[in-house]
Amino acid sequence: MRRLVIGMVLAAAGCGVGAGECGPAECADICAKEAKTPAPAPAKEAPKAAPKDDGLTDFEKALLADTIASVKKGVRPYDAEGFGVCKGKGRECEGFVGADAGELPAGDYMIQARLAVPQIGGDDTWKVHFATKCETIRVGADGKETRTPRENDKEYQVRYAGPERPYRLSPLHRITSPAKGGRQECSYTLTMMRPDKEEVLKGSYSVPKAE
Repeated sequence: MRRLVIGMVLAAAGCGVGAGECGPAECADICAKEAKTPAPAPAKEAPKAAPKDDGLTDFEKALLADTIASVKKGVRPYDAEGFGVCKGKGRECEGFVGADAGELPAGDYMIQARLAVPQIGGDDTWKVHFATKCETIRVGADGKETRTPRENDKEYQVRYAGPERPYRLSPLHRITSPAKGGRQECSYTLTMMRPDKEEVLKGSYSVPKAE
């Protein structure tokens, strides 16, 4: 029995176990069995998870499509004249000048916003933040220029006003040209605020010094 065990060990060593090569002729049977051992199969990829069902029927998805599209757009200018400088000193826009209005001729102006707001959410769902930054520029007798900055900002809650009517914020800021005390260079922004993103509208204008 001991001789048989020793013989098997020597036979395995002759075959070069793990290398797939046979040794002497007396080990031929063992070598043949070793060579026929199949290689391990490659590991299979884990199956991809199926997309989650949102639980909505096709009818429900179609019914909500317009609302979802409106929410994605968020608060936005109602039309091409939805945000910028207007002529007039009251609440009504007497003539739209533009967001970047340049130097304003003599007269009264205001900044207005006419907004489209999604028809969904509570009173505090949709908000905008308006800010102005102006510098009053004065030139002294020695020719030196000084700039005095002034900033203002305010937050507003806005809401859906109807299918054919914008939500109006006017006047957001009043402007008189020319300005007492010195030339003014101003910039202003309207930021549409929501938890997941913000969109900023920008504008500018200048006012000459009153003589």
